[in-house]
Amino acid sequence: NSPEPSGIEPFEIIIEKTQNRADLKIADENLKAQELRIKVAEGARLPSIDLDGSLSVSEWDASLSLDMPFYQGGIIKSKASKEKLKLQEYTQDLLIAKRKIKTEIRQLYSSLESSLEQVGSLKEAYDKAQKSYDLQLNDYSVGMVNNLDVIQAALTLLDIKNNLNEAIIQSKLNKALLELACDSF
Repeated sequence: NSPEPSGIEPFEIIIEKTQNRADLKIADENLKAQELRIKVAEGARLPSIDLDGSLSVSEWDASLSLDMPFYQGGIIKSKASKEKLKLQEYTQDLLIAKRKIKTEIRQLYSSLESSLEQVGSLKEAYDKAQKSYDLQLNDYSVGMVNNLDVIQAALTLLDIKNNLNEAIIQSKLNKALLELACDSF
C-alpha cells in the first residue's frame, strides 16, 4: 500500500507560485523593454548635442554640434505611436498568458482535489471490504457460508485494492503535474 500524496495548499498560494514562471518573467521583461522604447522614440523630439574631439601630434581639435529636429515632428510622433501600440500588444499578451496559466492551474488543482477525494472514498471502501472478507472467513469456518461467498468477498477486496492503488498513483501524478505547471518553462 503506497501512501497517497498529502493534502494540497490553498489555490491562492499555488497561483502565487506561478509568478516565478519563466514565460511570465519574459513577458514582463518585454513589457518593460517596450516602455523604454517609447521613451526613446519620444526622446527623439529633443535636441541633441554632440562633442567630437581629436588629437593630432601637437594640437587638439574639438567640435560641438547641436541638432534640432524641426521638420521631423510627424515622423517622430508616428514612431512613438507605433511603439505605444506595441506596448498595448505586449500588455495584452501578458494578461492572456496570466489567464491561461490560471485556467491551467485551476484545472490541475481540481483534478488533484478530485483524485484525493477518490483515494479517501476508496480507503473507506477497502476497510469495509476487509471487514466483510474477515466476517466471511469466520462464517465459513463455522459452516454458515460456502467457499463461493468467501471467494466473492476476496475478489471484491482485491478489486477495491487495485482501484485504490490506481487512485493513489493518479493523485501522485496530478500533484506532480500541478507542481510542474507552477514552475514550467
